[in-house]
Amino acid sequence: MGVDFVLKNKPSEAMLCFERALDKDPGLAVAWDSKGGVLTKLGRHQEAIRCFDRALEIDPRLASAWLNKGMALIGLDRKEEATECFRRAADMEPKITELLRRAGFL
Repeated sequence: MGVDFVLKNKPSEAMLCFERALDKDPGLAVAWDSKGGVLTKLGRHQEAIRCFDRALEIDPRLASAWLNKGMALIGLDRKEEATECFRRAADMEPKITELLRRAGFL
C-alpha cells in the first residue's frame, strides 16, 4: 500500500503506511528502506540515512538500502561515502552496475 502512494506521489500517505508497518514489526528492513526513500524524496537526507542504516542493521544484504543510502549521501554532497554504498549495492545486485556506471557513480 505504501508503495502505491509513493508511485502516486503522495509522500505523507506513504510515510504513514510505512510507519504503521514498522509499529507492527520494527524488524521489517524493506519498510525502513522504503521510509528512507520517501524521506530522501522530501530532502530529509539525514533522517533517510538513519532509516537506511536501520534497514542494513536488519539485513546487510539489502541492495536497495545500500543504493538508496548512496542517493541520500549524494544529496548531502558526501560523494565518497555514496560511491562506497553504490559499490556495495552493485556487488549484491550486478544488474544495477551498468545503471550506476551510466549515471557516473561507478
